[in-house]
Amino acid sequence: MQAAVNVARGRFDIREVEAPVPAPDEALVRVRACAICGSDKHEFQGERPPRVAGHEIAGTIVGFGNSETGGLGEGDAVVVLPLIGCGACPACAAGRFGECPAGQGAVGYSRPGGFAEYVAVPTRNLLPMAPGLSFAKASLAEPAAVGIHAASQTDLTGKHCLTVGAGAIGLLTAQAALCRGAAAVWVADTDATKLEPAEALGLRPLHIGRDALPSQELEVAFECVGRHDAPLATALAALRDGGTLVLVGSGHPGGLNTTDLVARRLTVIGSCGVSVAEMQEAQEWMAAGRIQVQPLLSGTFPLSRFNEAFAASLTGQKVVIEP
Repeated sequence: MQAAVNVARGRFDIREVEAPVPAPDEALVRVRACAICGSDKHEFQGERPPRVAGHEIAGTIVGFGNSETGGLGEGDAVVVLPLIGCGACPACAAGRFGECPAGQGAVGYSRPGGFAEYVAVPTRNLLPMAPGLSFAKASLAEPAAVGIHAASQTDLTGKHCLTVGAGAIGLLTAQAALCRGAAAVWVADTDATKLEPAEALGLRPLHIGRDALPSQELEVAFECVGRHDAPLATALAALRDGGTLVLVGSGHPGGLNTTDLVARRLTVIGSCGVSVAEMQEAQEWMAAGRIQVQPLLSGTFPLSRFNEAFAASLTGQKVVIEP
């Protein structure tokens, strides 16, 4: 099969590699769409080549490792929950594979991912694709579920919220916050282009460096960038005393000023991972139009143009590979 193999910093070779053989508890999925995630871009900087990444996957089942199919069948359209658990602990039984104490990593990280024609996935990590979604849209079920998970960390009913970062995760988190009952959600970014879809999604754009922070006191802020301190500072500055900061992005080099947190009585919550239930909810809301992903999609690329797609993703575009 063909696969995009990360062979050096920011460079990929389209290679012929052996197709995976599903283990007894796995299915073989023909990848129809796999979106490039922001976390992929950091991983693509040549830290662990050669490997095949990609975890935002939608496709069709073409076979199983044994007769245990989990109620699925060959030809079924599915989306992938990439976090892999042991399958036997209470967290796994509840569909929260990311909380498994014996977790086995994730598709596209600890094992080959979806930037290939085929991928082997544990059957319990496959969910039927919602009717009415294209494969490209369905590949965004996982990041939409990340947003739903973040918006579920605290009660948002009637709250005024800010999401810092207008990338895919930021815009999906902001939409999920509205679905969770927020009265209003601002989305802040330094890039005015990224803010263009905001109003059409029912959000309030805020151009950092040009627009003043909302005069309305904000009870909840979601930091959806990570790796830089400036977005975190924006989120903290916008929060009222006693507010809640939800960290969705990770890797802040300077950390948090704990004196400020204590003095202002702020609550800080880390949000990581998704559950089966959140993946199902993401698809339902996407199919119903409550969470819109089409305005986030910049384009689709065949696997043969992966390097071009990767370059586009570095400019902030949300692109999907269709192997």
